[in-house]
Amino acid sequence: MASAGGSPVLPAWGQNVRANSPVTIECLGETYEARAVEAVDVERDRVLGRMVRALPRLGEYQTTVERKIPLFRLVRG
Repeated sequence: MASAGGSPVLPAWGQNVRANSPVTIECLGETYEARAVEAVDVERDRVLGRMVRALPRLGEYQTTVERKIPLFRLVRG
C-alpha cells in the first residue's frame, strides 16, 4: 500500500516500483527477488477490504486523499 500515511503524493518507493517492477525483498533474514504487480479494479477493492478489516486505519488513508492509493502484490521468483 503506497499510502505514505495518507499523503496526497505517491511516495518515492511507489513511483520506483511502478517504474521498475523487479524488486529485492529482505524479510526475516531472507533475501529474494520478486516482481511487483499493481492490484487494480476488483482485485484492488478485494485486497483493500481485507487490509482494512485487519487494520481499520488503512481505510482512513484513502478517505483523506483524492488519489487512488496503489496496492502492490509481490510475486516471488
